[in-house]
Amino acid sequence: MDPVVLSGWGIGTSVATILAAIIAAATLVYIAIQAGAVKDQVIEMKEQAERVREQAERVREQTEVIRGQTKENRAYEYMKRFNDPSFRLMAAAAIRLLEDPDVSETEKWKTLEDKKSLENVTLQANVTNLLNFFEELGVMYNKELIDEGIIKEFFPTISDVIYRYANKWYIPGRRERTGRKTIYKNWKRMNDDLKRI
Repeated sequence: MDPVVLSGWGIGTSVATILAAIIAAATLVYIAIQAGAVKDQVIEMKEQAERVREQAERVREQTEVIRGQTKENRAYEYMKRFNDPSFRLMAAAAIRLLEDPDVSETEKWKTLEDKKSLENVTLQANVTNLLNFFEELGVMYNKELIDEGIIKEFFPTISDVIYRYANKWYIPGRRERTGRKTIYKNWKRMNDDLKRI
């Protein structure tokens, strides 16, 4: 073979070897960078897993506290809330509006939808809070998370009276305005059961 060809062959081989070494080195650097990123991700995932574990522990602790409450205690808490003087004042204002035969439904809705008057905004909050109290109680009652006997002793009359007032105009109007046809369904279901006693 010709010496020039051999030297060209040697140079080509040397260049190819050098390129292969550079590519190998670049690949190792790339792998090292990726390994560092993976390590960072693993550390972040471990931290995230620890946060999730801590949250689960807090939920478990809260669940234990809730389980520690008896159905009777929950029922008495609802009675206590209902009998609280500030709740009674709020409820009285809401009931006056709900049952007032001298004010038309149109006027009642104008009052409740008036956002400019603090008095009317407060009245809307009172009505919502009162009816939501009974809806919440209905959820607890229907899911058997509260002592039914105590609720049946304390709430049947007041629940039924307020439900009848609200169902004359407010509940149907609220369902129509919100498009939520099942609003206050838990209260109704509880109220129907309480009327059977």
